[in-house]
Amino acid sequence: MPSAQKAEKSTEVFKRMLVKGMDYGELPNVKGTVLFKPGALKFLRYFEYRKTEELVDKTINFSGDTVFISYTVKVTIINSAGEIITEALGSCNSHESKYVKKGASADSVLVTMAAKRALISCVKLLISQ
Repeated sequence: MPSAQKAEKSTEVFKRMLVKGMDYGELPNVKGTVLFKPGALKFLRYFEYRKTEELVDKTINFSGDTVFISYTVKVTIINSAGEIITEALGSCNSHESKYVKKGASADSVLVTMAAKRALISCVKLLISQ
């Protein structure tokens, strides 16, 4: 079987392994289903990929009583041979409604979400190929 067909078949097998509500599901105010972090990590394990994370940008802006914090993270997916197979950026900032409402401006929350978004983006790129 040619490698492209084999990869397509493997991706289809992987999609059947996903558990709705745990690996993917629906989110309020988002159309369609979305891939969750556990599903993305399951994808990496299934294909024996690993990821690296790199902080690309951190912005802190003080304006009066308001503080704006933003992170951009790059995730790189690497196969078992050490080859880079895809990369994506993810970002998050303290002015997003879900963080403003909760008063969350902790660096760890924002950078973690930026990294998660980059990871999900990478895996979605690989699944759609």
